[in-house]
Amino acid sequence: MMKKTTKRIIGLLFGVAFLLSITFPALAAYSHFETGVVSETGFYVGARGTEVEVISSTGTISTSEADIKTLSIDGTEIEATADEINTLADVTPGTVSAGKTVIADLYGAVDALDIGTLSINGSEVTSTAADINTLTGVASQFIVYQVEDLAADSDIAARALFVCPTGYTFTLSSAKIIAQGNSDGIDAGNTCTITVSNGTNAIVTKTYNNVTTFPDGAVGDLGTLNGTYKVLAAGEILKFSITDGSTANPPAMILQIVGELATVE
Repeated sequence: MMKKTTKRIIGLLFGVAFLLSITFPALAAYSHFETGVVSETGFYVGARGTEVEVISSTGTISTSEADIKTLSIDGTEIEATADEINTLADVTPGTVSAGKTVIADLYGAVDALDIGTLSINGSEVTSTAADINTLTGVASQFIVYQVEDLAADSDIAARALFVCPTGYTFTLSSAKIIAQGNSDGIDAGNTCTITVSNGTNAIVTKTYNNVTTFPDGAVGDLGTLNGTYKVLAAGEILKFSITDGSTANPPAMILQIVGELATVE
């Protein structure tokens, strides 16, 4: 029994020595630091009769009940408040919780962040989340087709341009022609109509006449695309047609279609 008591006292003395080796500037001005009691169960400080344990009988420092005004480590005072330090409590690395510090996981990743404003090298990113999401799994595609010089009253009927591959969708964003010369004989009664379709339904149709003049030697936009039919599913074929009136004689032209090929999730 004597040996056990001796070991406890020695352990407590080591604990006291360790505690006193830590810099606690505020203890000198701490009005409640009135007593220091050593017993077999630990080292206690505080107002007489209400002392709290700061070192256990095993020499472990316990601050669960101690009110420390100032703490320094290696001479550097910790300026963070208790509330600021508490943001580290119950933090799971790699996750985001309201009012908590964000810590990356083992692989340096964080699962999700809700950011109000994002800047890169001082420049604010003004794109919306919806704008950015349109880029997911997307690759822009250009379909450029050389259309021959048709004679007056000559047509092209549903000529295939492109088939959407398996596992993808293809969404058209524009359809234009680039005229490689001048037209002739296009008027109110002899029109030139160009249609781009999904094989069954028209995606866009443009009719040139005396009011809507053919873009001789220039670029012509075929117009607003149908919001439903502009999206081709796997296996659907993109086609175009040209229908000329009796005297309508358009020049050779390039048909240019731009779209986005995206994987199907």
